[in-house]
Amino acid sequence: MDDLFFNDDHILIRDTVRKFADEEIAPVAREMDKTGEFPKRLVESMAQLGLMGFHIPKKYGGAELDMISYAMVITELARADASVAITMAAHTSLGTLPLLILGSDEQKRKYL
Repeated sequence: MDDLFFNDDHILIRDTVRKFADEEIAPVAREMDKTGEFPKRLVESMAQLGLMGFHIPKKYGGAELDMISYAMVITELARADASVAITMAAHTSLGTLPLLILGSDEQKRKYL
């Protein structure tokens, strides 16, 4: 089934995010749920992986990845912790996407 929809880049992204989720998110997920602490360190790590600039064009410093990859990433993050997955999804969908679509060139250069 993977060969139908996923290319080698998709598989690499999935495997990278799965490893990150298993090694970095899952071990602290229960404690974050108990304390309600915002996962700042995890968000910083996701940014380093390029996940926080997922759909942003490379000319603005983003990863410029497709929606299949996006769905894979959200799924893999959610396996470990849904709140971390929705943090990434909200950042990309509610935070940066409106700037990408409606922002001026100056705003895009500054914020994206």
